Amino acid sequence: RLTSWNWLYITDFASYKPVFIPDDESFSFSYYFDTSGTRSCYLAPERFESSSQPKAENPKLTQQMDVFSAGCIIAELFSDGPLFTYAELLNYSGRRNEATYDPSSKLNRIPQKSVRKLVQRMIQRNPDDRGTISEYLNNWIGLGFPSYFPELYSDILSLMRMDPDGKILKIKQDFNKLKPQF
Repeated sequence: RLTSWNWLYITDFASYKPVFIPDDESFSFSYYFDTSGTRSCYLAPERFESSSQPKAENPKLTQQMDVFSAGCIIAELFSDGPLFTYAELLNYSGRRNEATYDPSSKLNRIPQKSVRKLVQRMIQRNPDDRGTISEYLNNWIGLGFPSYFPELYSDILSLMRMDPDGKILKIKQDFNKLKPQF
């Protein structure tokens, strides 16, 4: 959602969506994750499961799954389209056969080398190789994120908890401090 202040919120409040979907039929993906019909896919590879495997009793989303999805979104914001289609992500994951899809050609469309490296790290097949959200916020300042990001991030978080008048007052107070950063 893009607000009138040009703030972008990336959310999905649909708690009814499954954590895992079968890798051998596309109906679940289409029903839960592709309502636009574009076949763009932002799901982490480990969210696909074989229908022959026993189902997890209490499946939970992990931070690594969110990191993968965030990497896909960042790639799309900095290039000319989605990083993966549903079929490409299944091939990338190796769930149906050997991992055969290589997203390098799409990654190379990201003009900023540092952002490309950030995305490459975030979309690793192995969830343990992706890193944590804290790691990205702490270690990619000046590389994948602008140097003013930590201060701006905390300011934005504080603004989100304020009423509209409080937001205007805070921005007015901090305007001269924020202006040089842009």
